[in-house]
Amino acid sequence: MIDGAQSVGRAPLSLAEWLLVLVAGYLVVLKLYFSLAAFPIADEAYYWMWGQHPAWSYFDHPPLQGWVQGLSHSLFGRSLFALRWPSIAAFVGTVWIYLDLARRLAGAGWRPIFLKGLVVYLAAPMFGLFGSVVFNDYLMVFLALAAGYLFMHYFGDVEAGGDGRRLHLFGAAALLGLAALAKYNGALL
Repeated sequence: MIDGAQSVGRAPLSLAEWLLVLVAGYLVVLKLYFSLAAFPIADEAYYWMWGQHPAWSYFDHPPLQGWVQGLSHSLFGRSLFALRWPSIAAFVGTVWIYLDLARRLAGAGWRPIFLKGLVVYLAAPMFGLFGSVVFNDYLMVFLALAAGYLFMHYFGDVEAGGDGRRLHLFGAAALLGLAALAKYNGALL
């Protein structure tokens, strides 16, 4: 039984929440296994090669993915971890954004909202599995999501009668620019 002093966020998980945690955990393990064990796909090796020769643009894509791969290679060498850690970092960032959004939108009842959203995200092939390979898409999607998150903060402050923090506005604009540097489709965002 929960007393008034204990926050709902620390309440025991319900059966439905436990099932969501188990499904999310299973999908995260699959994602990590794929990221750290699956042989590189041809396009991943292609983008890794870009990182060895930094440029302002490449034949069919903007440069951000090549720059990220070059930085990764210089920091971690040549391994599957070095190749795919950026997609893992983008996933962690996405989970943090979802967690914060669930807390802001649902207040004390954030857990089921967050867990359902996380399971849907992980179960969607485009995001859950395809976001594990280091194509340009994972980077564009994460940067667009992060930009939307900062825009939400800025316009939420304005709607509440404030001026809005310019850091949120300009940060969102910078992230949208980076999304376009990740994949040309980002310019449509």
